[in-house]
Amino acid sequence: MMWYVWALAAAFALVIILLIIGSAVFFRMIVARSKEEGDKKSLWDREDEPVTNPKCIPFAKEITEGRRYVRERISEKFEITSYDGLRLSARLAPADSQRAIVLMMHGYRSDPLYDFSCAVRPYNERGFSCVLPFERAHGESEGKYICFGTKEKYDVVSWCKFLEEKYPGVPVILDGISMGATTVLMASGLELPSNVKGIVADCGFTSPLEIYKTVCRASFAMSPFPFVYTTSLAIRLVAGFNVRESTLKALKKNSLPVFFAHGEADKFVPCRMSADNYEAALKYCDAEFFSVPEAEHGLSFLVDNEGYLKALDKFLDKCIK
Repeated sequence: MMWYVWALAAAFALVIILLIIGSAVFFRMIVARSKEEGDKKSLWDREDEPVTNPKCIPFAKEITEGRRYVRERISEKFEITSYDGLRLSARLAPADSQRAIVLMMHGYRSDPLYDFSCAVRPYNERGFSCVLPFERAHGESEGKYICFGTKEKYDVVSWCKFLEEKYPGVPVILDGISMGATTVLMASGLELPSNVKGIVADCGFTSPLEIYKTVCRASFAMSPFPFVYTTSLAIRLVAGFNVRESTLKALKKNSLPVFFAHGEADKFVPCRMSADNYEAALKYCDAEFFSVPEAEHGLSFLVDNEGYLKALDKFLDKCIK
């Protein structure tokens, strides 16, 4: 019988070792800052790169022209210190006649030029100066870990306070895409300065845990159990944030108007997550939901540009009277 006990103990030890190794791999893959982020520090000075994402190739002309416009428009660099001591960096693309400012939060392992290349010009033409931060652990901003909106939400508050001091009396709109959308929605549950007048959230997820589970099933064809949960524990212990934090909970404390947008063909962040956010928001604030049937992740603005801008104009005019 002794050999049986030893065999069980060895099997148990092997499972624990595999869980630890697997969790470490997932932790590094999910939240650790990548080495490539250092290359983005010269993002604003580089020449245009070809559009290689297959989903974006149909819009290559618009994206290339948009990037060129943003690079030519950039006039100033801002830096602030986060609540936990990180240096955060942003660039300003000013409007010729400024009536408001939009703070634009990019997505996961992305950058402001990539995610908002086609949105800056329309905002500028409507009198909105664009502030384009690198989120923590991205590009020019410091940070070891990507926190999926749970810590970035405090950075949004810091940027809004900075803008309130620099541009007193100028209204601010929060605009986020993908993880950036989740970030601004989580920030809606905090005490934001009075200069913030509305929120635009494009294809955001409801919580880090929910997007981990969704991606695990869709991209890796594997069950979230056990690695998502063991990795979540590692994230809590090492990166210091709770993957169960939710936009649904934050929206219960929000009174600002929110414009939700999502592509119904999104296979990365399911459209139902924005629908859930919208339903949660409706109970506490003025909310609108714009969806595009054929748009994949982050492409609603490009797929139905006319419809998106028409709905957005109506929303912005309501926020900035």
